[in-house]
Amino acid sequence: MGISAHTAHFAIGSGTKLALDDAIELARQFEARGHAVERIPETLAAYEEVRRVDVARIQNAARNAMEWFEVVGRRYADSLEAPQFFYSMLTRLATHQP
Repeated sequence: MGISAHTAHFAIGSGTKLALDDAIELARQFEARGHAVERIPETLAAYEEVRRVDVARIQNAARNAMEWFEVVGRRYADSLEAPQFFYSMLTRLATHQP
């Protein structure tokens, strides 16, 4: 269920962690509010509120990594010295833009 609630590009390797953290929090929220059908909307809203910041942080990092990999050849690998390129790859930050 977690992986379907929140997804992230595979470039940072956190999809499974995101899914498991989502599943754990969803179980916590159901445990706190009960499992009655009429409590589901309230439970899901509480779950989303708790997970919002962590999910946004991971998805933002994944988006940055995805964008970095989309231009790696023409922007980084072809124009940076090796140490600068490896730092850019490690941090997924643009250290130089030709």
